[in-house]
Amino acid sequence: MDVRQSTTTNLLIVLLILCGYITAAVLAAVDSGDTALLIGALAGVIVAVSFAWPFTRAWRIGTLAAIVYYIGLQVYRMAGTGSIMVGLDRARPVLGYAPSAVNYALPVAAGVLCLGVAGLLGNGVARRLFKAEAQLERDATVIRELTIHDGDTGALKMVYADTLLTDEIERSRRYKHTLSLVLLGPDDWQAIVRERGDNEATEALKLAGQVIKESLRNVDIVSYREQARFAVILPETAVAGACVAAERLCHSLASRTSILFRAGVAEFPSDAVSKAELINEADAALKFARSASLNVASRVLLT
Repeated sequence: MDVRQSTTTNLLIVLLILCGYITAAVLAAVDSGDTALLIGALAGVIVAVSFAWPFTRAWRIGTLAAIVYYIGLQVYRMAGTGSIMVGLDRARPVLGYAPSAVNYALPVAAGVLCLGVAGLLGNGVARRLFKAEAQLERDATVIRELTIHDGDTGALKMVYADTLLTDEIERSRRYKHTLSLVLLGPDDWQAIVRERGDNEATEALKLAGQVIKESLRNVDIVSYREQARFAVILPETAVAGACVAAERLCHSLASRTSILFRAGVAEFPSDAVSKAELINEADAALKFARSASLNVASRVLLT
């Protein structure tokens, strides 16, 4: 919430408080009945409905209902006297001789006015606060995205991806599903940086992250590790399907970035029974792919 919105919200809150005090003062002056106390409760209900905001027009319906109830109560009081011409004794010294209906009209008009203002102010404050809360949520989302994602590639940072990998392994163990991990990386990233320069290499890395994310399913998880290496978690995917996906990724990366990426694939639980073992197996497969000049390697080739 910026300074202008904060100032406006604080002003509305002050006006809402003043409305409450003015309501109590006015009703105490013109109404000798117990409705002087009731009006405060009705105003509080209106404000509560405005802040609860169960639906868009809730504050209008709440305000209208309170006004109708208040007017109905005043009419009932007048009818209960036997004649609507029975007045309020407190108002006579001020008004002089006047029909008592006028005396009843004063608290009714004051109450309706105060309830209406309370509804308007309550809705205004509620809307401002809801907008501020929505903005805070958007800001928190942006901060969270910037915190857990790598700034260059847009992929998850390794520390967060490792937590997700632990969760996926536990889920695979619980439901007896397979899980594959793919490590992708070029043969010599430093040589590429020297050849292309830092800026061009960084742009290629950004493009690589985009290509990988575009080529996978929504349930797949992409993270950036280091030295231009990416880790891809493929839930409920066996090693054969993971090798096909890795082969496709290598071809896409080569055509889009002009950089040859190789991949190492490991499967849980056939290749490893823990997160550390799974990462080590995939890393060993990637090293084997580099040494054997293969696009994709897995334990099957290692054995």
